[in-house]
Amino acid sequence: MSWAKPPKTKKPNSLKAVKIKNKPTIDGKLDDEVWVRDPSFYVGNFIQTRPSNGKPSAQKTEIKVIYDDFAIYISAKMYDSEPNKILKEFGQRDSEGKNSDYFSVSFDTYNKQQNAFSFIVSAAGVQTDKFISARNEDVNWNAVWKSAVKITDEGWTAELEIPYSALRFPRDANQTWGVNFMRRVQRNQETSYWNHVDASLSGFVNQFGQLTGLKNIKPPVRLFLLPYASFSSRYDDTNGNSNTYGGGMDLKYGISESFTLDMSLVPDFSQVQSDNVVLNLSPFEVRFQENRPFFTEGTELFNKGGLFYSRRVGQSSFDLKDELGENEEVDKWPGETQLINATKLSGRTKGGLGIGIFNAVTKASYARVKDTETGETRTVLVDPLTNYNTFVLDQNLPNNSNISFINTNVSRAGGFTHANVTGTDFRFHNKKNTYRLQGFAAVSQRYTRDSESGSYIPDLGYKYNISFSKVRGKFRFWMNRNVESDNYNPNDMGFLQAPNEVSHNAEVGYMTFKPKGILNRFNWWTGTWHRMLYKPFTFNQFGLWTNMNFNFTNFWYAGFNLNTTPVDNYDYFSPRVEGRFFKRLPAHEVNFWAGTDSRKKFRLTGYGGTWARPDWKQQDTWFGIRPRYRVNNKLSFIHDFNYTRRNNERNWATNVTDDNDHTHIVYGRRDVRNITNTFTLDYAFNRLTNFRLRIRHYWSNVIYDKLYLLQQNGELLADQATLKSLETNSEGVSEAVTHNQDFNAFNIDFVFNLQFAPGSFLTLVYKNAVSNFLSGREVNDFSFERNFRNNVMNAPQVNTFSAKVIYFLDYLYVKKLFK
Repeated sequence: MSWAKPPKTKKPNSLKAVKIKNKPTIDGKLDDEVWVRDPSFYVGNFIQTRPSNGKPSAQKTEIKVIYDDFAIYISAKMYDSEPNKILKEFGQRDSEGKNSDYFSVSFDTYNKQQNAFSFIVSAAGVQTDKFISARNEDVNWNAVWKSAVKITDEGWTAELEIPYSALRFPRDANQTWGVNFMRRVQRNQETSYWNHVDASLSGFVNQFGQLTGLKNIKPPVRLFLLPYASFSSRYDDTNGNSNTYGGGMDLKYGISESFTLDMSLVPDFSQVQSDNVVLNLSPFEVRFQENRPFFTEGTELFNKGGLFYSRRVGQSSFDLKDELGENEEVDKWPGETQLINATKLSGRTKGGLGIGIFNAVTKASYARVKDTETGETRTVLVDPLTNYNTFVLDQNLPNNSNISFINTNVSRAGGFTHANVTGTDFRFHNKKNTYRLQGFAAVSQRYTRDSESGSYIPDLGYKYNISFSKVRGKFRFWMNRNVESDNYNPNDMGFLQAPNEVSHNAEVGYMTFKPKGILNRFNWWTGTWHRMLYKPFTFNQFGLWTNMNFNFTNFWYAGFNLNTTPVDNYDYFSPRVEGRFFKRLPAHEVNFWAGTDSRKKFRLTGYGGTWARPDWKQQDTWFGIRPRYRVNNKLSFIHDFNYTRRNNERNWATNVTDDNDHTHIVYGRRDVRNITNTFTLDYAFNRLTNFRLRIRHYWSNVIYDKLYLLQQNGELLADQATLKSLETNSEGVSEAVTHNQDFNAFNIDFVFNLQFAPGSFLTLVYKNAVSNFLSGREVNDFSFERNFRNNVMNAPQVNTFSAKVIYFLDYLYVKKLFK
């Protein structure tokens, strides 16, 4: 195999901005004098990134940039040979993926080739903005700016006004920014850039052009207030009706040209989307998506190494099993703890040093415990007053590289556990951006108070991860080593399902970037993994995999994956007892996915697969389909259907302690059926007003037919005599039916959004929630129709209606009004 030399880097494009005295009217017409006077501009064909990397776009584009002391203005004239075919589907704000043409401008204001502010507008006039870093795109980052578009006989035009208050830039008399302009012609699935973004080269911001001519612009006072008022009415079939009124405020203050302080005072998260809850049969925690706006926006600096999982803030972290008396049970659980306030400070200096500080405080929360014999109740502290803190330093380095320092700390009042995690993260590229060395290391410290001495006892763990990869060109590879000690635990503030691992991974791949024959793109990857336990240092798992992806010239796509674990694997986690393991025999898997042309009114995507362990006659089968129908540019429907069936699965059922204080680990043979239906309706009245209806039903049905005892050698034994004797300790443990489970979750979310002023919104939300869990003998192998009728429609419901008004106040606008 030959190692081709990377192509020579071309000199980046350059465009000069012209200073003006009279600002244009943002209406999309481009007929203002400041545009007609023909300032410095670019006109020509952008260069494609997709589908044909490096080929000029078939359509001509004209760009002009002007500025004054308040904002920077961009006009874009997108010529189109078939203007009647310009696609312009409406959507919610930040819905960049709609079936529409797009134009964007991205600014690297510090010209460090690492981070950028991106502003996108569709041919329907819908705005999207995001903050781009070297590793990801934060679409939850929001700014207040103006834009307008217009369809013409020659194509379409876009006009943007981006105030300096939406940006961060140095306080220099003469400035040069990195900049790039993007145009997407949706009917051809063509994405092209003013300064070519080479798809075979790693990185995005490092491929920008230059914006010159910016003189004597000054970072303004950035002070934004977002006061809100809210009302919520909740009707619970069990607890009756309750109404709440609220108010609070978010604050954004630019404490310098580089740093912004974000505060949420008395936050209200009643309107966030319902979680996709599931029946968790695994020994690991389920990770849920963060939907609370304050915790999704502007957190890119904190998301390193799994040390910052914002759902920890407000999450109940302790159970009461050691606090309950002999006849006591939990009568009411507090759920989430109340957030008192949350603060973020983030920014990046002129020298490329990013600094991020996050802090949040939650109130103490209590559970109600009831004595089942006397009926008396008492309250028990579940979560004390808690402070969550994260501190990050991230230094940009040459060649699209960086190194970071991260610290998280959780302090709890009243003698509860404290936690501290310190880590470092780095990513180095060579000068040609061909090879990458990447790593992460962290030390976790948890301090638990000794009940007798009153002193805190430390528990220290560590982790490190190192990888080397080729990230440029058609041929690529990646190799990785990961080590986690058995007591490494970042989960007070971060997320890790299971530590105690020494693993190695390696993979090689081949990618294409230009159309050839019936293919637009093709990639093939194959690899292997090997895992050991850190303690005891023993073999855990080995496997091989390969997958291929095809993107066709008719804009369909397809792919498949094969993987195998050809030797016995050893599961040390499912027994829930330290030192014990379950031996899993060899297994094999195949799955596939495909999708039709996304430009069409009707689109169908889907996947399917099967997994088998022949020695146990165990087979899993799954498939899913996602039909989407776009009625017109305002109305669309999507239905997600997912089905999984696991037959003859052998897995953990329960642990039972006998009269001699010996723990018996009970496994079972079971069939598991999961069905999820999610229906989404989107309707946009215009670019500022829309609503979404989302209905989700999740059903999981688990039927056991046989129980086993886990032996010391990891194998299963159907020891009926021992299982029968355990009935005195756990009623009916020898009967498989007692471990059956059935869980339904049904949610309706209706959200209406009206943007009535820049950055200001009225939101109306209706929610309906049903959650129903059955176990043991009351669980049968229900039909879907019978289950939905009996276990969903007849189950207790929670109905919630809420209204919230947020108003955006910009200090500069208010100051102008008073003048």
